[in-house]
Amino acid sequence: MASEDSIWIFGYASLIWKPNIEYLQKKRGKVRGYMRRFWQESTDHRGVPGAPGRVATLVKSEGGEVWGYAFEISGNTKKKVFADLAVREKCGYELVGVSFYSESGEEIKAQCYMGTENNPEFLSYEEIQHTAEVITKSSGHSGTNREYLEKLVVAVKEVFPEENDEYLNALSEMVREMV
Repeated sequence: MASEDSIWIFGYASLIWKPNIEYLQKKRGKVRGYMRRFWQESTDHRGVPGAPGRVATLVKSEGGEVWGYAFEISGNTKKKVFADLAVREKCGYELVGVSFYSESGEEIKAQCYMGTENNPEFLSYEEIQHTAEVITKSSGHSGTNREYLEKLVVAVKEVFPEENDEYLNALSEMVREMV
């Protein structure tokens, strides 16, 4: 049970394999009405200005669902966690309220960092072939874009085997074939 002054953060990409935040507990589960796409440019972590990489975001999708973790952040650490996430989730991400459904069926109101149409780094749509081409050659101060994709694919398969993210799997396969 969450404490009154805590908040929940939903992570669907790098927060799965590298949370690096202080949390009280984490729960496996999903959000509904979204799909994971690499339609957010990254000039800060997995690319550079003039040659942006691609990172995951959530986009609305009727009938879609994305598995991830909800992290409960205590009132005592919220300020530090949000300061850390402001650096990590910069470059167009904003907090959006979502309903998270834990494995047990519990609904939790959570916040989620998403690239939205309100920022210039959001692509709104990109052919998967082009996304794969960008990922194969992009790199930034946090590492290669391929590393980001590979770590996400491995984490999703290991931690959320019930999720069959066809887009993520197809993107990963295209990148492997190109390299």
